[in-house]
Amino acid sequence: MFKLATIFLIITSIALLFGGTASAALTVNVTVVNSNGVPITVTHPGTEGGIDIVASTHNESVKNPQALITTKPSKGLVYNIKNAMMIVNGGKSISNSDPKFGNFLMWSDQDEAWFWAISQVTGPLGPKNTVKLFIPVNVDSTGKITTNAIFEGGILDNGPTPAENSYTFISTSKSNNNNSGAETSNDTIPMQNTGAPLVIGALGLLSILGGTLYSRRK
Repeated sequence: MFKLATIFLIITSIALLFGGTASAALTVNVTVVNSNGVPITVTHPGTEGGIDIVASTHNESVKNPQALITTKPSKGLVYNIKNAMMIVNGGKSISNSDPKFGNFLMWSDQDEAWFWAISQVTGPLGPKNTVKLFIPVNVDSTGKITTNAIFEGGILDNGPTPAENSYTFISTSKSNNNNSGAETSNDTIPMQNTGAPLVIGALGLLSILGGTLYSRRK
C-alpha cells in the first residue's frame, strides 16, 4: 500500500509540473532587431535597431500588467524612449510621447530598470490578450549584450507567476564586420601604377613588335 501511495504522489507531482508548464498564464518574448527588422546575432557599435517585446496573457487575467526591461551592460544599448511604440491586440500604435496615453515607458530608480506601465494604457488585461512594445535603440558598446524583460502583475496583484525572457547578441568593432579587406575578384583587370590596365600596355607592345617584324620582311 505504501508503494502504491508513493507511486501516486510521484505521478501527481509530474502531472502538476508539466501541466503548470504547458498552461503558463503569462508569456513574454524579447528580440533585438536591426533596422530591417531582422534579429541581430553579430553587429557593431553604431548599428540602429530596436527592442521588440511581446507580452501575452493566456488563461488568466492580470489586474495591473507591467514589465521591467534591462540591458547588460547598461551602456550596451542607447534607448530612444521618446519614440517607443506600443500596440494592444494588433490595434493602433501608441507613441510614448502621445499627450493622452504616452509616458507608459520610464526609468525606475527603485527597480534599476525601464518600467513599462502596460495598465496605464490597457487597464486590467483579460485572458488571451497581447501587447507589444518596440523601443528604438543604438548599439553603443562591444562584447556580449543581453536584454531582459519580466512581465508581471505588480507587487499588489496576487495574480499569475511572472514571465521572463532575454535576448543576447554580440557586438564587435567595425573592422571585424566590414568587407573592406575582401579579396578582389579574379574578373577584374590589374592596374599599373599609372592607373592604365596592363592589358592595354600588352596590346601596345604587340603592335610595336608587329611593326618591327613587318619592316624586316621588306
